[in-house]
Amino acid sequence: MTANYHKLGPWTPTLKQGDKGDATAELQRKLPPWCQGLTPLVPDGDFGPATTAAVKMFQETRMLTADGVVGDITRSLLSKRHTKIIDVSRHQGVVDWHEVSKNYRNAILKATEGVTYQDPVTTGPVGAHIAREHLDGLGYYHFARGGENTAAAEACNFLNTIKNMPRPRVIALDVEGQFETMGEDAYRWISDWFRTVRAEHWIAFSFLYTSPRILREKGIPSKVATLAKLWVPRYGPQPDPHPWDDWRIWQYTSTGGVPGITGPVDINWCESWIWE
Repeated sequence: MTANYHKLGPWTPTLKQGDKGDATAELQRKLPPWCQGLTPLVPDGDFGPATTAAVKMFQETRMLTADGVVGDITRSLLSKRHTKIIDVSRHQGVVDWHEVSKNYRNAILKATEGVTYQDPVTTGPVGAHIAREHLDGLGYYHFARGGENTAAAEACNFLNTIKNMPRPRVIALDVEGQFETMGEDAYRWISDWFRTVRAEHWIAFSFLYTSPRILREKGIPSKVATLAKLWVPRYGPQPDPHPWDDWRIWQYTSTGGVPGITGPVDINWCESWIWE
């Protein structure tokens, strides 16, 4: 299930409310669904109030001046392409990957937690090997505990678990409220985890799953944004990515329905280049 926001075509220098024609219709097709409200835009080529509202929403989420006018910067940012992916853990039970693959071509699987736990969605009989037979790409994530656990010990659990699994496109560290390390110590812990894991998986793209709220609560300094790309959960309006410049994966719901999986599923918007 892919939303392909291809490069926007040749336009006049700006587009604004009142404009009509093919360029406006192309804009309406390229505006991401999360900017369009409850009623999707119809690409009728008429730059009316609904299109203006969608453009303003897009500009706000990209930290631009929300004037509803599409100039060079807004146009450039709209050129990004996104695809939907799922992330799963044991909470989803046994996954029918053949059925899943009819709608989703990539997934991130929970591999480990702490220093000993291994998630059956990756290691089980219908785990990563079966998933890879049906999907184009996989990623793995580790749920961080911190506290008395060293980053190296948790990284070793992760590496030992995925070493015989299909090669990942994404490796991710999940830092949530249960993470027991604070402040500068947390920054060093996260840095050490990524350094250890990247020594063996330097080709994979690195992501930190967290939110600005968690960073504030844990006192984790903003320089953490230099360690990995942002994967952020936000079940509502598009998230504030600070201290990152932008999100690369946005988990926009935890209650999605996916054929092949019983019960609610996390679904994400993801920049397509990650899987290409």
